[in-house]
Amino acid sequence: MALTYTPQFSESVRSVITPRLQNIGFQPRHDLVFLRPAGRFTQVIELVAHPPGDERFTVRLGIYVPFAPDANGDPPDPLPVSGVTRCQFRASLGKLLHGRDFIWKTSKEWSETYRQMRDALRGILIHGLCWLSQTREPSMLIRHCARIAGRHPEGHRCDQLPPSVLMGLLYEAHGDAGQARVWYRRAIDIEGGMSMGLRMWVCNRLHNLPLVHPLGA
Repeated sequence: MALTYTPQFSESVRSVITPRLQNIGFQPRHDLVFLRPAGRFTQVIELVAHPPGDERFTVRLGIYVPFAPDANGDPPDPLPVSGVTRCQFRASLGKLLHGRDFIWKTSKEWSETYRQMRDALRGILIHGLCWLSQTREPSMLIRHCARIAGRHPEGHRCDQLPPSVLMGLLYEAHGDAGQARVWYRRAIDIEGGMSMGLRMWVCNRLHNLPLVHPLGA
């Protein structure tokens, strides 16, 4: 939902958050979304608004995999990443900090708004970047995805790719056709809620994977 922020709120973001994130490579899409390339992935930081007229905000983190299909098995949308909702991996900064969603609230008093912005920025720099650093190595993102898959052994119902499909895709990108095959087959076996298009996409990936022969065969 779009934030109907005041000029003071916009200025506080531009004064406190934007310069620091730009210094470490994040580029603003607009006042509330920041993107940074990380190898084959894109890291996303977003200030997410509460209802219009209520200038509270939360902070969301995302990792976008540009070569992943959507939930219908269609090719990725070529449009630029517009926010965390397009990311295959997501996290709430509040949950990383406090174990629950956390709300920052601006004020008519500049000193209080500045304090809130600085507090959110501190959380981003200390904990948010640590979570986003999983994109430094494909193996780190694979381990993160495996933890998600482990929490949903019978399948993961959502409007995005199931973890088992992402695992197959990440292993394939990592050059491990054997493990990619294992996870794609697992997706077909356990993900009963997959769309027909995505199921066909997985079957095609399985068909096109190179055969993996036992050592010495």
